[in-house]
Amino acid sequence: MVRENHEKVFVFEDDAIPHRNFTALFRELPHRCLEADVLLLGATIWHKKHTDWPSGACFDASSATFGAFALFLKRVSYRPILQWLQAGTPKPFDHVYRHLQQKNLSVRVAFPPFLVIPDISHPSLINNKRSDIQFDIQCPQDDELPEKMPIVHEASLKFPWNDTIELIYTSAPEPSGFIWLFGQGVVGQTEHMFCLLGRQRTSLKEAKKSTIFNDYIAFLCHLSQELEFGDKLTIVNGEKIVNSVARYNPQHHQTIKKPRYFLCFVTTIKNMAYLVDEWYEYHRRVGFDHLIIYDNNSTDGLEILFPNRADLEIIRWPWRRSQHQAYTHALLFTRDRCVWTLFSDLDVFIFPRSSNSVRSVIQNQARSDITQISFKLLRMSHENLVECSNTSITETYIHRKRLPDAWDKNPSAAVITSLAVPVHQIHEAELLKPYKSIILSSDIAYGVHYSDRCWKQYFSQKVVGRTGVKDWIVPKTVSILHPSENWQKLSKEATIKDTEFRDFKRKIMRMPMPKPAIF
Repeated sequence: MVRENHEKVFVFEDDAIPHRNFTALFRELPHRCLEADVLLLGATIWHKKHTDWPSGACFDASSATFGAFALFLKRVSYRPILQWLQAGTPKPFDHVYRHLQQKNLSVRVAFPPFLVIPDISHPSLINNKRSDIQFDIQCPQDDELPEKMPIVHEASLKFPWNDTIELIYTSAPEPSGFIWLFGQGVVGQTEHMFCLLGRQRTSLKEAKKSTIFNDYIAFLCHLSQELEFGDKLTIVNGEKIVNSVARYNPQHHQTIKKPRYFLCFVTTIKNMAYLVDEWYEYHRRVGFDHLIIYDNNSTDGLEILFPNRADLEIIRWPWRRSQHQAYTHALLFTRDRCVWTLFSDLDVFIFPRSSNSVRSVIQNQARSDITQISFKLLRMSHENLVECSNTSITETYIHRKRLPDAWDKNPSAAVITSLAVPVHQIHEAELLKPYKSIILSSDIAYGVHYSDRCWKQYFSQKVVGRTGVKDWIVPKTVSILHPSENWQKLSKEATIKDTEFRDFKRKIMRMPMPKPAIF
């Protein structure tokens, strides 16, 4: 390879089995994969804990990464590999990865999915003592934590960012032989639509519209039994096949028998990393067992700042105006992972006034027929700040309007997702019959909403459009440095000093973080 001066080369062992759609899947690999100096197309990952499994597409190889049966090498790696081999190091070849990383070469794993797997059912021509190989680590033990949320592989693929085009971008399972497809920009008559799963045309059972925009965002399709991993999932709208990056993954349709967390929190965010730590530390202490963030294409280093917390997951979800779709995706996948799931904004802090625990509030209020509990939201003033403060939001924003004007129009709800209709409406879920929903008295619990931290943040979010909000046509009288009159008026009306939640949070933050409740 060195003499021939090949720029790039595939290296496969004799027992390597490429994916049946290897060529197509390789072409669709994210840029992070293709820029690696050494790319593992398959691997064995040994971790003692299930929660240590790396998240995100194309993760860096670590000391827990093994396997050299399928590699994609760039020329820059050839000589360092030869030097390591010539040194006569008496270790399996996959130990070379640490040597390459010490040479500042990038070694990454193409996952998900693995494009190649090894067939160890026959003797290897390379190593006829395969069974005698001993690793210098122990096999992981099952710690009985609930299954992690699936990685949305399609989120790493390149596609047009214009949110007005027709696009199907991912899917989620529905029991009893159906599958949900999520997308954007699809308009038309549902009687002229049907599903195209792989090569199979199947009927469209129903389609759901956005409650804010006029396009269809979710499609329930009859699932063909003949689908294979990597098959394209889309719909036909009239005579047009809708563009799609969604691919079938049979692992998403397997029954999960592991235990569930009692209470989870799901939110969608964009460029709000500054608040994640405060939000996480507080809600874990008041009884939320697991927190899930759908990241709407943030550019503020969210995944770097919070990479390895067992009870916090970050799911890439880059599509604009897709909060409906994100919450529905979460609703479907938390059925097997959480008993109760709260859907709310990151700047909402649930305040259990009747106890120190939101978990206790839900346990005390739930009945056999009550499967959704809504929390009213008390909106705090933005204090007329033009520049955002770097201090704690609960310490900074302590004024509000008089009651009842301080209450938001819409509450946030915790729901038993397994008993909900699988299309979330952002503020609450629709329940299966005959189940009911209740709104808690503010004497028991409510949410404190710290929306609109300062004018600059508010202005930037409104101009580009948040996850479920239309873009703002900027009036000529305002700019990023000059707030609107309505903005200033909101602050002037917030004359009530309210430190009840601030004082409660101070007390809670001195307490140890409890272990997750697992059922």
